[in-house]
Order: sequence, then C-alpha cells, then structure tokens
Amino acid sequence: MTKEDKKKAILEKQFEMAMEGSVEMLKWVGINLCHQDRKPDMSADEMLPTGFDVKRIPNEYEKAIADEYEEYREEFLEWKESRDD
Repeated sequence: MTKEDKKKAILEKQFEMAMEGSVEMLKWVGINLCHQDRKPDMSADEMLPTGFDVKRIPNEYEKAIADEYEEYREEFLEWKESRDD
C-alpha cells in the first residue's frame, strides 16, 4: 500500500466515522475538508444575548410561609421606606 493509498484509506475512515456521528471526526472533517473555523462566526448583524432573567419558583411550603408573613412584609416595607427618607 503506497503512502497515498494509506492517506486515502485514513481519510475515508475518518469520513465514515464522522457520518456515523463521531463528534471528534465531525469536527475534524469540518475543519480540514470544509475549511470551517474552530471559532463561531460572529456576524455584525447577529445580536448576542446579554443575559436572562432567573426567577425561583417557590414550593408549597414557601408559599404557605409567604402567605403567613404577608402582614409582616407590609410592615417591613413601610419601615424600609421610612429609613430611606
């Protein structure tokens, strides 16, 4: 088997593995045969997300506690508002 035949056989095996779902081979084929880059394409017209809102969903116990202490919450907010002045 010549050096060129070996290269061809390896390339065919790598391509076969990529088509079977090997992530590493998909990357290799993409970079080496399709001239893709390792870095994402950052077009000027594409906006990147800057963040997201996270909200915790209370469980049943926390809901019960919140209902029980609602009157204290109002009292606290009044106290806090008086301190801000």
